Amino acid sequence: LLHSLGLTGPRYVEIGREHIVGKYVGTTEDKFGEILNNADSLFIDEAYALADGGDDNKNDYGRVALNMIVKRLGNEKDDLTLMVAGYPEPMKEFIKTNEGLKSRIKCFDNMKNYTMDELGKILDINLDKRQYKIDEDARTALLNSLEDEKKDQENGKHFGNAREIVNLVQSLPNHVAARLHSESSGNLMKFNSAVLSRITLADVQKALKTRQLADVQAKKPTIGFHFPEPKPQSANCA
Repeated sequence: LLHSLGLTGPRYVEIGREHIVGKYVGTTEDKFGEILNNADSLFIDEAYALADGGDDNKNDYGRVALNMIVKRLGNEKDDLTLMVAGYPEPMKEFIKTNEGLKSRIKCFDNMKNYTMDELGKILDINLDKRQYKIDEDARTALLNSLEDEKKDQENGKHFGNAREIVNLVQSLPNHVAARLHSESSGNLMKFNSAVLSRITLADVQKALKTRQLADVQAKKPTIGFHFPEPKPQSANCA
């Protein structure tokens, strides 16, 4: 929005840690330096990922990038505008990781979660883009499930707002296709476009169940071995 109003300069760049941090000594300076030299406004999403190396890891390349940012922000002749974003608590810790950041970043905005009414509108917009129609009972079930998850956020559980809607909408066509395949005995040609683009309560229930199983699986501890990346033979390797 700021960019469209002409308030951020013509060269606006949105990036994350993967665009900034290199793997070897010297590559972060080159990689991130080029970005800084070609941007008037820089937006870093999930900026706390730059400090993931921890306080004990002073050689983490993310911290190299932080030092580069602080240096640029300390140059009064530089018109660079920096915006960093992320979830509230990790961002508070991020600001504390570098004294230079604490003294230079002074403007904060806590963006509120979407209301359920707004999430419903986001659902409708995303389905409409994909030319799908959802039954009313299916829509209600989907939003009720998300509302329960949103309430759980008060107990410390993460809730991704609009991302949850987008992820579900992206998964629904697979469940629609599976249902239609079983109903058609393999002959989808007998269905018209209205049937092919309809999302039912059964589809939503399948999508929600699959999602819940994926969350449970993600929380299970893994057993195995971790092999570290081989170290480069020299500082010139990149």
